[in-house]
Amino acid sequence: MKKYNTVLFDLDGTLLDTNKLILDSFHHAFDKLYKEVPSMDTLTSFFGMTLIEAFRRLAKEEKDIEILLSSFREFNLSNHDEYVKIFPGVEETIFQLKKNDYKIGVVTSKLNKTAKRGLKLFDLEKHVDVFIGADDTHIHKPDPFPVLECLRRLGTTGESSFMVGDSPHDITAGKLSGCKTVFVNYSMVNIDRSLLECDYRINQMTELKEILNLE
Repeated sequence: MKKYNTVLFDLDGTLLDTNKLILDSFHHAFDKLYKEVPSMDTLTSFFGMTLIEAFRRLAKEEKDIEILLSSFREFNLSNHDEYVKIFPGVEETIFQLKKNDYKIGVVTSKLNKTAKRGLKLFDLEKHVDVFIGADDTHIHKPDPFPVLECLRRLGTTGESSFMVGDSPHDITAGKLSGCKTVFVNYSMVNIDRSLLECDYRINQMTELKEILNLE
C-alpha cells in the first residue's frame, strides 16, 4: 500500500494563473475609490489571504471595505473568463494523479462559486474530489482548519497527503495539518523565499509527478 494517497492544491497562483486578473481588480477598486493604487509589492504580499482580510488591512477607513470589495468583485467577475489561464503542466499532472488513484482536493481563500468557475474553464472541476472555498469554513489559511476539513471530507489524513501552494499561508496550513508541503517557485507572492520552510519546491507542476514517483 502506498504511503501517500492525496494531494491538496491551492487554486490561484498554483493551478490557475489569475495574477493579472487579481492585480487589475485591485487596481480598479482602489483607483475608483481613492484615485491611487498600492504598489505591486504591497498587493502581492496579500496574495493567499481572503479578500476581506486584505481589504481590512488596505482600506483607509473601515467604511471603505465593502465599497472596495464590491468594486473588486465587479471587475473580477466581468473579466474572469478572458483573463484566467492555466499554468503549464497542471492538466497533465491532475490526469496522472487520477490515473494513479490519488484523491484530489482544492483548498482556496477564494469564494467557492468563483473558484469553481475557474476550474470549469479547463474542465478540471470533475477531477476534484473535495473543494473547500472561503465560504465553506469560518476560519481560513494559514490556520490548518480548512485543510483539515478537506482531509476529513476526503477520508484521509495529513500523513498521507501533500499540500501544494504558492503562498506561506498554504505551506503553514499544510505543515500544521501534517502534510508534506510543496511550494511553487512561479509564485508572485511578495515574500522572502529564503525564510520559507517547505519540503519541496517545484518550478513547474509536472515536477510533482517525479516527487510522487507517478508512472
